[in-house]
Amino acid sequence: MFCRGGDRFATYGVEDGDMSDSMMPRRARLEWLCRRGCLELDLLLRRYLDTVYETTSLTEQWQFLALLEEEDPVLWRWLIDGQPVSSPSFSRLVDKIRALSDTPSQTLA
Repeated sequence: MFCRGGDRFATYGVEDGDMSDSMMPRRARLEWLCRRGCLELDLLLRRYLDTVYETTSLTEQWQFLALLEEEDPVLWRWLIDGQPVSSPSFSRLVDKIRALSDTPSQTLA
């Protein structure tokens, strides 16, 4: 599914240094990537995509895309169990997504 290793954005035809707005995956692709193996993760990731993603910086959008490459058990530990994030680059983003779990969702109820 995803290229692991040095070029983590190879799936999208983007090299690590080229993070322009025009290279971002389309919305439908991001929605598909938010679909996970469990409903709780689906809801949290979609809530972020639906309510926050469009208003964030391009850097944070790329971080979200990279976060979606993580395996479900890792995302579960970070987002649901509240375990510390092993990757400093994801720490703030994970905190932001976790905060959304305390907010009722209008779109995903």
